[in-house]
Amino acid sequence: MLQGTAFEDTIWVTIGFTDGDGDIGLEETTDKQLTIIDTHFNSITEDNIKQISVPFVPEQGAGNGISGTISIATFPNCCVYPSPGPSPCTPSTQYPTDSLVYEIFMTDRAGNESNHILTDPIILLCQ
Repeated sequence: MLQGTAFEDTIWVTIGFTDGDGDIGLEETTDKQLTIIDTHFNSITEDNIKQISVPFVPEQGAGNGISGTISIATFPNCCVYPSPGPSPCTPSTQYPTDSLVYEIFMTDRAGNESNHILTDPIILLCQ
């Protein structure tokens, strides 16, 4: 992925899920149930955590279990260099690549968090 601050590049991340209770998504709310954290920063801030709404899935009776896949478009992040080094997001020939891993989890209607999964490393091109 090319580093950047907007929509210069896109990578799609697809995750599979199974929920035994089938209580995924919330009706008419602004709450976000899918969390994506860019782990290549030292702390969690508004800049490296994204939360996404999941469509409401009605419960189906006694056998409420549900499974499926969700595909998420992720957009460029900035390369982060060792200190002292160039400022993040600036091109660097000294550090031509960086990598990041996303941590992803879901929260159901009861407030239960799923397992936290990690993506394979994604290579950022810093030049």
